[in-house]
Amino acid sequence: MNAVIFDSHQYVQRLVDAGVTPQAAIEHIAKIDELNAKIDRVAAELNAKIDRVAAELNAKIDTLAAECRTYVADAKADVVRWVVSVAILQFALNSALVLKLMH
Repeated sequence: MNAVIFDSHQYVQRLVDAGVTPQAAIEHIAKIDELNAKIDRVAAELNAKIDRVAAELNAKIDTLAAECRTYVADAKADVVRWVVSVAILQFALNSALVLKLMH
């Protein structure tokens, strides 16, 4: 964790200097330490959730990318098939026209 350095002794001294009883200042520090521990736990849990969601999203993106590559490959195959078919048809029509013109 990126913990902030907190000088609890100096904080207690500042509270006491401000008129807070030493016992109350110590209790205040104990509560702050407890809250900081909770914050650290929640931050760790959130980081774990973020990592899990990021991994899930990366997996979905990889799946979609693979599907897109498949679609592109299929489209290329279809285009090649059509181009070859049209070329054969054009050759046949040209041949028929040449034969027709020869007679």
